[in-house]
Formats: sequence, C-alpha cells, structure tokens
Amino acid sequence: RDVLSTLVFLAASSSSPFVVNADDTAEPFIRQGKGYGYTFTPPPGFSPGKKPVPTHLDEVNFNLEGVRGYQFGITVDPVRITTLREFGTPEEV
Repeated sequence: RDVLSTLVFLAASSSSPFVVNADDTAEPFIRQGKGYGYTFTPPPGFSPGKKPVPTHLDEVNFNLEGVRGYQFGITVDPVRITTLREFGTPEEV
C-alpha cells in the first residue's frame, strides 16, 4: 500500500470580508520533506509563517499582511490507503 499525504486546507476569515485578485507574478511556495512535497501559490499579500505548536507532519499558516486575524493554513498528515475512495466520501468524513 502506498502512503498518501492529505492536505487539509483550513481557512479563517476576518470580520471584514474583502476580495483578493489573482496575480500571475506571485512566487510559488514550495515545500518538500521526508515522504511528501507540494507547491502552492498563495494569493497576493499572503506570506508564510509558522504555527506556534506544530501537531502535524507539516503545517504552514499564510497570513495576509496588514490584516489581523485573516489567515489560512496547509496541513499534511500521512494516511495508509491505496485510493482516496478508501478514505470516504465528503459526507462520511
């Protein structure tokens, strides 16, 4: 069986919603570790930071500069399944 990593995207919104337009010149965020790797291009103005207490194989929070409390994160955890169908449907999870 292959060991697959799952990415869980968490989002938290601020009390004042806003729109961020895509930017073709944004630099990709590239992360590689033992048994996993991913590339992600954050929206303009977001920069990576560390989670105060890491509890997963890999975690990174992206904070929007100048906007307190608006962030999202990427979390990677290994799972032992051969297909995503084994993990379950969105309703089951």
